[in-house]
Amino acid sequence: MESAQIKELLIQLREEHQTLSNAIVALEQYLAVREKTPSAKAKEILRPEQVQMPGIKEIGKTVPKGSISIRQAIVEVLKQAKRPMRAAEIWEHAYARGARTTAKRPDAIVALSAGAIDGIEKVGPRTFVWFEYKDGQRQQ
Repeated sequence: MESAQIKELLIQLREEHQTLSNAIVALEQYLAVREKTPSAKAKEILRPEQVQMPGIKEIGKTVPKGSISIRQAIVEVLKQAKRPMRAAEIWEHAYARGARTTAKRPDAIVALSAGAIDGIEKVGPRTFVWFEYKDGQRQQ
């Protein structure tokens, strides 16, 4: 190898090293915030897709799955609310309970899932409510 080629390779390796170093710093910041943030403050959690990591693509694909399924969270949220809720509002509460998705529109996932769960009825556009059934009669 010639001296010029070696220098060019060294420059490329330094750039790659800097990109990876930036990614490590960003992930360490994410983990530090994540460990300190209680799940009740879901809106303030720094999500991986919000972390600036130059040179790293498709960061949303690395999000770990949640501690609760989206379907289970939807049921819990609606049972506790005892009132009709819009899909976006359900998602905020489900996220606080530990549900996760890599979808760009998590409220759309909520709307799709809620429509397929027994006991949940659609009462308006992207609006759902939980109904209990006793002796074949619907009770809210």
